[in-house]
This record gives sequence, structure tokens and C-alpha cells, in this order.
Amino acid sequence: MSKLMKMVLALVLTIAALGGVGAYLFIFKGSEDVHAAEKPLSAKELAEYSVKGGEEGGSIVTNLYSPHFVVVNYSLVGDSKETKEELETKLDVVKSLYISTLSGMKSDDLKGPEKLQAFEDTMQTKINEILEEGKVVDVLTTDLKVQDAR
Repeated sequence: MSKLMKMVLALVLTIAALGGVGAYLFIFKGSEDVHAAEKPLSAKELAEYSVKGGEEGGSIVTNLYSPHFVVVNYSLVGDSKETKEELETKLDVVKSLYISTLSGMKSDDLKGPEKLQAFEDTMQTKINEILEEGKVVDVLTTDLKVQDAR
């Protein structure tokens, strides 16, 4: 093997080794930093950043797409005090989002923990779309009653 071929081979092996180390650090060490940044809120922060919907202005009562109606109360957990303040000023918009979303659902769409979680996730996404600052980190359904409207 010529001297030039040996140098090229050494350079390729060095680049491959550096790429492997970089990929390892990005995949394994980088994900730890992301999870550390997403630590759960403390009980005090939950209380400071939460907004109750439905209860203070009365429960949300609306018809479903199926011949049923639903009664809902909820709490929204923001990521900061500023988010909480914005949510408080937009509670009527949030209530409207709940009503419009629920009006397209059937009673079966709210039965069971998986479907309730999917509904809460949908509401979290819709509410985050209307926020200018911060985000909702959790939607908690504190009361849910589905009744036959007949």
C-alpha cells in the first residue's frame, strides 16, 4: 500500500470514529438533557399555573353529535404565571373550543381512559394554538357526565 493510500485510510477511519462518537452523544446524552428540562411541575407550581374552567362560570353543558349531552368541568395547567393570565382572559374562547369540539363527538368517543386522554390531548393542542405566549402543559378533566338526551 502506498503512503497516500495509508493516509486516506487513516483519515476515513478518523472521520468515521468522530461521527460515531458524535452520534452517540447526540442520541444518548442529548435525550437526557431534554428529559431533564421536562421535569414535572411541583404541587405549588400546579396550583400557581392552573386555571379552572367550567366550575367558576358554571359547567359546560352541550349536546353531542349523538343523541346525548355532556357536562364537563376542567383545569388547564400552563407553563408559567403569564400563561395562566392569558388563559384567564381567554376562558370564553376556550369554552367555545370545548363546545365546538364536543358537538362533533359521539358518546362513545368519551368512554374509557384512552378516549378521554385522546380528547384531553386534542383540547390541549387546540388551546395551545390560540395562545400567544407559553403553552398548556396539561388538560385535566375534573368532571365528565354523558347523559342520554331522549
